[in-house]
Amino acid sequence: MSSDSTPSTPAADNNHPAAPRRRNTAGWVLGGLLLLSIPGSYLYYKHVEALEQRAATLEQSAQLAEKRAALAEEQATVNEQYYIQLTNKLSRLTEENSAKENKRHAQQQVRFRLKSKNIAEHQYPTALTNAIRNNVGELFTELINSGMDINNELPGVGTPIYLAAALGNVEFVKQLIDAGADVNKGKQNQQSTPLMIAAAKGHIEIVNMLLSAQARVNDADSNAMTPLLHAAAHPDITTILITAGADINHENNKGETALHLAAEGDYVKTVQALIVAGAQLNHVDKKGRTPLSRAKGTFKEGAAAKVLRNAGAR
Repeated sequence: MSSDSTPSTPAADNNHPAAPRRRNTAGWVLGGLLLLSIPGSYLYYKHVEALEQRAATLEQSAQLAEKRAALAEEQATVNEQYYIQLTNKLSRLTEENSAKENKRHAQQQVRFRLKSKNIAEHQYPTALTNAIRNNVGELFTELINSGMDINNELPGVGTPIYLAAALGNVEFVKQLIDAGADVNKGKQNQQSTPLMIAAAKGHIEIVNMLLSAQARVNDADSNAMTPLLHAAAHPDITTILITAGADINHENNKGETALHLAAEGDYVKTVQALIVAGAQLNHVDKKGRTPLSRAKGTFKEGAAAKVLRNAGAR
């Protein structure tokens, strides 16, 4: 037995390393794994970020594609509408051109027939005057369809529609209106219109026809006479003109109103119509005369004077 009492340390087993050494080795391994995992995590997050960016880009692309599709659809609609407009315009122009060609051809045929009747083109105005005066319907129709300007004045008688209105030819007036005659052009030297002459002559149907064709109701001639003043002898026409907006207190060059003229002519119904419409009872003309004094001066105490006096005229 040895005298040394110190316990002997067992020798290390090569197959079983001491415990502290094993722990150190495990730590290094774990540390290495952690170090290796850091780049992997970084790459993973970068990959996720790239995927998110790609997804956002694709979403923007999809939105852009939708917008482009919407714009394309809108443009297609616009193009279609424009195409329809162009097609309609072309169709309308074609129809108008066809109508013009047909009208031109018809006018040529009419001129040929007139020529066969020994009527030269420069004779059309005189021939039309005669046709209206003599109520020759066929010749009248041919002449206004010949292409002549129906708004030019006929020698000494005014425009065709003025002459027809003066003669009370309803059918001729209608044809002229349908052919595009100017209903406000009549006899230039007198500044007289078809409505004035029709009102003066008492042609009630023509008056209505002209008004329907937009004849001006308050135009005045060279004597400042409007259709209403011309119509003093015709109470029915007076009422029609008042309804159409005639100025009931308009004065002519002598300062006379329609009531003056109706009172002087003892046109009782016209006087009554004007009073009901609000005509000035005591308007004084340029000679200082009222409607009542005009009535008394002509017919003493005629019917018109009595109506005026009962209405309060002085």
